[in-house]
Amino acid sequence: MSECVDYGLVNWASINQSDRNNWRDIAVHMGREISATPSHLSRALYIPHHDATVSHLPIYDVSFRYADTVGDLPIGTSKYTVKLGMMERPRGDGVDNIAVAHNAAFVRVGNDGPVVGTVQCRGELMAQGPEVEVTIDTADDTACSLLQRDPCRFESRGTPTPVMVSHEIPPSKTRVGTFEHPFFTFKIPGDIDMATFQWQIHPVEHGRLRYTLVRKASGDNDIPKEQVCAIYHHIGLGASLSLPHSEGVLLLPPRMSSETEAMVVASTLGFLWRLREMNGVKEKKRRLSFVKSLMKGKE
Repeated sequence: MSECVDYGLVNWASINQSDRNNWRDIAVHMGREISATPSHLSRALYIPHHDATVSHLPIYDVSFRYADTVGDLPIGTSKYTVKLGMMERPRGDGVDNIAVAHNAAFVRVGNDGPVVGTVQCRGELMAQGPEVEVTIDTADDTACSLLQRDPCRFESRGTPTPVMVSHEIPPSKTRVGTFEHPFFTFKIPGDIDMATFQWQIHPVEHGRLRYTLVRKASGDNDIPKEQVCAIYHHIGLGASLSLPHSEGVLLLPPRMSSETEAMVVASTLGFLWRLREMNGVKEKKRRLSFVKSLMKGKE
């Protein structure tokens, strides 16, 4: 639909037409590891525009639309970012035959309580699929906790899994400010190799708008030590993912189990929440600095 197109991106694309003719040379010069969407990540989920006020968030399977839009463009290049921004969004009324893959819902418990959400995989024929409860955390070292639930029995399975925050690469210094790039690490209960999953960002190699989910297997086996399981890429422009809102595509393998996929989607929503909170902290610091400068001017 035309009303879903980001015209800011269209104008930006027009103004920078000559620059984009050399997008591959520019990307290499910037140190980017340019590559098309990995062939094993052929499933694309669209996470709609949302912020901390979200209560209901349908997540759509846009695999065909994504493939038609970006083709074999390398992820993270300016041309890819522009094309992705121009991708037609799902209408949400079912007319465009875009299926809802997951339903997410969030609510704040009490006036000062935590934000708690659920992510439920949509099964065939509208059946209830696996469900994951997401509790947003405010601790410095924990973004959220994930708890698998049985939607039929309305009970939890196991214990909560924390999504831990770590700072393993230095922040980026840009003309608009300094941006941190946290990693987010968690485990998925029942994983046969007791593997660790980690959302990583590599701003130099991949750009500042992409996170890659890496599975780190433990023990001696034939599985590679690190496997790329998913990629999240923001839709829009920005110096980092610490924005007031989130919107993007989540690239997944086509045969990921519904239980694992629900955990991956839930972890994505959890780390995006933390990144938005980081933007809020920056805004408060800017306002405080501005107020202090005004007070000094009156002295």
